[in-house]
Amino acid sequence: MKYQKFFLFLSCLTMAIANSPILAQMPRENCPDIPQVTPTQESREIANEEFGFKLNIPANYRTEKRQDGNELLILLRNPADIELLECCRINREIGCGHRISDVVIQVKPRPGNLQNIWDLAVSHDNYTQILNTEETKISRQDAVIYTSRSQPNDVYVTTFRYASFFTPNNTHLITIFTGDYGREIDPIDERVFNQVINSFEFIGTWR
Repeated sequence: MKYQKFFLFLSCLTMAIANSPILAQMPRENCPDIPQVTPTQESREIANEEFGFKLNIPANYRTEKRQDGNELLILLRNPADIELLECCRINREIGCGHRISDVVIQVKPRPGNLQNIWDLAVSHDNYTQILNTEETKISRQDAVIYTSRSQPNDVYVTTFRYASFFTPNNTHLITIFTGDYGREIDPIDERVFNQVINSFEFIGTWR
């Protein structure tokens, strides 16, 4: 019984400290948002041998590769976002992934119900607006570039820019995209997005 009373005392003490107004006013260590760093004029080439392509990115950007089975993600990350994530890691601050905006190259198997590439630039629900659609070619493949924005009545409006096209054998869908919360794409993200799609090239057996 005395142990039960002791643990009850500790529980009450912990709650009292947690709700203390003095503690609530103490400054908390956190990681502030950092303005994006301007991409360098110098670029470097990255390549993926598995799916046979190469492209250019700013020399001061880093890449992170994630692969899950047949799906590949290559994240292109601004130096400021790298610094923010490192700060959050050191300070054990959660939720920082929602505060960065990468340019992403995604490669996944072609969906069976996707007849042609233009079908991607069509809204299939009442929550998304499709804007600024452009039909073009990327590395000699038919491609569609478009903006997708959640409806204005959403609590958090998001805006993303996409460029999608098939691999030359039509087995995989490649999508390059960037975006974040808000009604506009960050000009730095858009600049890197354009650099990627303008330099993207299939290599190896695709040529």
